[in-house]
Amino acid sequence: HPCTHQVPDRYEDHEEPEQLSASNMSSSEGCTLCNGEPVSFVVQALKGGAAVFGSNQRVIYYRNHSRFLSQNTFTVVQAVDGRNHSMVIEALLESGLAFHSLSRFPAWRWGTLACWLTKYQSLANHASHGVGYQIFLEEDVMLGSSFCEFVRRACVIQSREQPDLLQLSTYTEVQMASVLGAMRLVSRLRFHGIRRSADQQMNDHAMRVVRYRGKDLRRDGFHAPYSLARPANTGDIMSSPRITWAEAALLRLLTIPAARRWRSYGNPPNTDQHIWQDVNQYNGMHFPKFKLE
Repeated sequence: HPCTHQVPDRYEDHEEPEQLSASNMSSSEGCTLCNGEPVSFVVQALKGGAAVFGSNQRVIYYRNHSRFLSQNTFTVVQAVDGRNHSMVIEALLESGLAFHSLSRFPAWRWGTLACWLTKYQSLANHASHGVGYQIFLEEDVMLGSSFCEFVRRACVIQSREQPDLLQLSTYTEVQMASVLGAMRLVSRLRFHGIRRSADQQMNDHAMRVVRYRGKDLRRDGFHAPYSLARPANTGDIMSSPRITWAEAALLRLLTIPAARRWRSYGNPPNTDQHIWQDVNQYNGMHFPKFKLE
């Protein structure tokens, strides 16, 4: 799927959702209110086809979402396409975020950065224009018949824990935020800039994230409230080009004025030499660890 580049060890990538039938489908009305406030859904989708699935598969995604969610509560938004450099750079500039780094390799792809910016855009839009709660779904999340009950349970946790972000999946496939939580999270992300992949940075302890997933779901008796339509490492990120050291340096120079004075413009030592010109060939050293506080 668009925003995963690690192999998950949780069940939602391997089990199918429950079979759909008139008798076991939950009403979409159960997905419209959360703690007395409206809840809406944003589906982050690439509309121009994918490396593995073409447009016909995306129609299947849309029909699945329509079957469980009211047309008035879910919106499909254009994700940033990591295979379009201009689109990624424009999204980065519009965000006003400083680009520092991404995760450990081989995460250094344009699609990794595009995914980060897509997540940020959704949060920023909810912080600025949203009402109540919003659940963010990657497009290939296939909803099962118990999904609305799952949302109701998530609302209970949201009310009790009051997190900035409620993580409802192993990585960033399903997330939930209130307007206030989105505002606080956007503020922290703007302060720290881009330092890791979305999967890692948005799960950092400093982001006030509460997780409800995997073993928590099984403990509460849920049978796969959703599944992923395609396994990790086969989605849009892996079909995007790799980011070279030179490109990483240019992204810093574009977004951080002080980077002009940094040695190798923020890249690790010796990466100016051609032997390490591609970040994915770099295995001998590590970036300094960034502590988000």
